[in-house]
This record gives sequence, structure tokens and C-alpha cells, in this order.
Amino acid sequence: MNSTVKIDIPSGDSERLYRIFRRENIIALCTNSFSSAPDWKNDIERELHQGKTLQLVWRQETDLDWVWLDKDIYGEERRWAVLCGLALKQSFRPPVLEIRLADHHPTHIHLKNGTRLHEPPAIEGYVERIRPNSQMKQSLYLSSHDGNLFVMTPNHAYPPSPPGLAENLGDIEAYAESLRKSEIQRGAMQVMHAIGVNDLRDILMIRRASHLVPETTHGETPRSQNSDIWAGIPVQPEERTSADNEDEGGEEGLNKAEDKAHMRTRRSFELLLTTGHVVRFETHSCRVAVEWIERLRALVLYWKQRHRMDAKEEMDLAQSRRPRITPPTRVIRDREYPPESPPDIGAPMPALGSLYSWCVLEGCKSIVKGGKLFVRKGLWGQYKSVGQILFISAGHLIQFRIKPNSSLHQTMHKKTSLLDAYVCSGYLAAIALPKGQYKANINPDHRRYQDGLETGDPEEEMLFMLWYHSQRPKLEHLTPDEPSMSSKTLPALTGKRKLLVFRTRSKLERDAWCWALNCEIERLVRTQKDREAQLRDTGNLVPA
Repeated sequence: MNSTVKIDIPSGDSERLYRIFRRENIIALCTNSFSSAPDWKNDIERELHQGKTLQLVWRQETDLDWVWLDKDIYGEERRWAVLCGLALKQSFRPPVLEIRLADHHPTHIHLKNGTRLHEPPAIEGYVERIRPNSQMKQSLYLSSHDGNLFVMTPNHAYPPSPPGLAENLGDIEAYAESLRKSEIQRGAMQVMHAIGVNDLRDILMIRRASHLVPETTHGETPRSQNSDIWAGIPVQPEERTSADNEDEGGEEGLNKAEDKAHMRTRRSFELLLTTGHVVRFETHSCRVAVEWIERLRALVLYWKQRHRMDAKEEMDLAQSRRPRITPPTRVIRDREYPPESPPDIGAPMPALGSLYSWCVLEGCKSIVKGGKLFVRKGLWGQYKSVGQILFISAGHLIQFRIKPNSSLHQTMHKKTSLLDAYVCSGYLAAIALPKGQYKANINPDHRRYQDGLETGDPEEEMLFMLWYHSQRPKLEHLTPDEPSMSSKTLPALTGKRKLLVFRTRSKLERDAWCWALNCEIERLVRTQKDREAQLRDTGNLVPA
């Protein structure tokens, strides 16, 4: 709406000041002030009826800091929860207190032709990977999460519970909430135990196997983003035959087939990757193979468009800080177009809501945040492209290394615990580098990435570090209610920390990663109050 509400600040009475600047009071004042506006009824009230909520956030340029914690770690009320944002007034550009809809990760996109494309349901299940050269079979479990296909061993598959009636439901809402949390936990365990991952954007085609001997490579070329299949035309269903419906599955169905080799081929599907490799998987039956093909096609279609639109939103947000690197081209050149407006850092920027999503604060998803970053170990290592660096609601950072011409990004066995970790970014991170690595006066290079993102931020605005203690990851007990630890297991205050250095593609991306990491660390601390209290007492502070 781009409207402003002014609130008088009382002088002298601190108790009245705290009462006025309570989060609920400010939201109520803004709601009463805007309720008569036409845009409020047409846009905001419709979203509120659909289940969204209004929240307060401090905004400084393209950074958002949500007001989301009303109590401290000991359960005491934080009366200054809103007023603490005033401390940022010492910066060059003072922050602004905004009221925004608490957006979660979007579940649909709008294509150029007006089609509304909803996020397809995830898919998971047991398969067998067929090696092309040796014809050996490897039992695996595949599961899709947030545009990624994770690979687990059957021993650590964490499949869903078998369908059936639950006993002693009691409160149906409480049961639904516990079921939702258990599903988030199950997905987190799958990510923690995954042996590899594949980005769905790296899949060119999903097809049914037709050759008895699997092919090792393919000759398909990447489709254009503007071709018909990426313009919103529904994916055609895979052709089914009567033999597919007659297949009972498993060894029983295979024994009834006249040609067992042909039946195994009909039960298989192949992934054609951008690296040129072909990966074949065999399923339980022909009908299951067709289901995998159709649902993976829908997921690939959605996530390719979703990432493309996310990159466009990020470029539009970056334009508020500086002009575009590459001016937009016009298809029709016979008309005169007005010049683009200059950068306006005070524009409303509704796209920031999806970049700083409330899913990160409330832990709605198994993967809090994921993406491709450049990382190096320590201060002297070389930057390496590490794909899908994920940290989950359990408070761990999982890395999968990208290797050229690899059909699967293998996991790095060491999981980094975010317990007792902290994040350092920007100029403070740059000056922590060894002498000669940070050159403040060098002109930044303009960069263009595969998804169309263009950036020209300096090095210190794309850099952040994670300082952490080496701790054994808790792979089996990822619950918030953990018993208190003995003082012997707590890290020493003078203990040496390890370091990971990350570099993102842009400042916006860096800020979003640092915010998500800090939110996850904060939530992790609040779930282990006894441990935090023991850690505070290890210094033997003398009371005043």
C-alpha cells in the first residue's frame, strides 16, 4: 500500500512507552488506520482471510529483521522487542519499521501466458539403480525436497508410516500438528543421511527405458526456456499399455512374464542429465515406473520455472540499489519507451517477503535454506563450488560437493553443527582474511550466471564466515527437548573454533544466508535452555 502511520512517542514515562510499542498494539493501530482504505479491503483482508498474519519488521535498504521473539531464552518478556530496532539508527541510512504480511515460501507461480502453476507433490520410494557397464543393481531410496532429489540407502530411508487409523486421536488439531512436525523431522533425517543429491534443474528429460542395455550418455540438447513445454503447456501423460496394468510387481509379476528382460526394462525409467550422463532406475512395477516419470516431469517443470523467477526477483531487488548491468531489450523498436526509473531504496519491495520467509522462523520445512555457494575451508584454502549447502531445523549444515561431469553430488561426510556457532560477514569478515587477500580499492567485476542473475557487488559484500566448534552431529535424536549436558561436554570458552569461509553471488544472497543462519542458531539455543544456562555459568562470573 505504501502508506505511513505516525505514532507519537511519549517522553519521560518508560512504562507507557513500552505499552505503546508492544507488537500487538502497533499492529492494532495500523489495522485501524488502514481499515478504511480500498486497497486494504481488496488486498490485505483477502490475504488475512486465507490464513496469513500481519507482522512487524525493521527494514534497512534490502535487509529485513522480523520482530518475532516476544520472550527471552528464560521465558521473560522482552518489552523492548520492537524498540531494539532503533539501535540501527546509528547507521548511514536509518531503518524503517514496517508492517507486512508474514509470507511463507510460495506454492505456485504465474507463467508468462497467465497459467497458474501449483507446486506438484513430492515423490519418494525404493528403487534400484542399474549400472550401465556392469549391470549391477544398487538398492536406493529417492526422495524429493525443494527442487532436489536426495539419494539414501535403504537402511536410512526413513519412509513414511504405513497408512492406517490412528488410535486415541483426542484433540484432532493437536494430532494434525504433531503429524506435521513428525513429517518435517522425517524429511530432516532424510537430508542428514543422504549420500548424494541431484538438482532437478540438471535433468533434461525423464523417459521410460527402451534398451535392454542401459546407455551411458545421450545426445539430447537443453531445451530453450521459451519452448512450448516451458511455456505452461501441461506435461503429456506417459503412454500406458495393457501389459503395464497387468504387471503385479515384484518377483511374482516377473515370473509370470514371458520375457523377463523386457519386463525389467519396462519397469525402468531414465534421467538424462545436463552433464550428458544417463541414470537408470528400476522400480517395483510398470505402474510405479510410469508414476515416477509423470511426477518427476511435473516437478522438473515447476522448479525450473520457479528458480528462473526467483532469479528475476533478485535482479529486480538489486536494481533498487544500483542500475541494471544489462539494459532490457525491446522486442518492438518502432515505439519510444520511457527510460527506467532511477534506483529507489525506499520502494515497498514486496519480493523481500519471500526472500526473508517466515518458514525460516517457524521451521515449516525440513530444509530451512538451500543453495549453491562457493566455500573454502580455513583462511588459506581455495574456493570450491559446493552445491546445495543445506541447514535443517535440527541445526546442522550439510554440504554436497559439485564435481564436473558427475551424475550425483556426493555428500561431504562431516556435518557442521550450528550449536555454539556464530556468523561474521561484510567488512569484519574481509579484514579477518590474511594480509593481501582483501583488496578494498579494487573495482568489482560484473558477473552473469546461468539462471540470468547479474551482479556487480564488491567482494566484502558477498563474503561471510561461520565460526564453529567441532562437535559430533546428533543424527538420531533431532528433538527440541534434550536432556541437559554435563559441564565436561561443554566447549571451553577459550576453545579453538574452526572456520568456514563462504562467498555468495550477490549481497542480497549473502544477507539472506546470514539471516537464516542466525535464526536457526537462535532457535537451536532456545530449545536447549539448560545447556545454555550451564554454558553461561562456566565462566564463574562474580555477581555485582
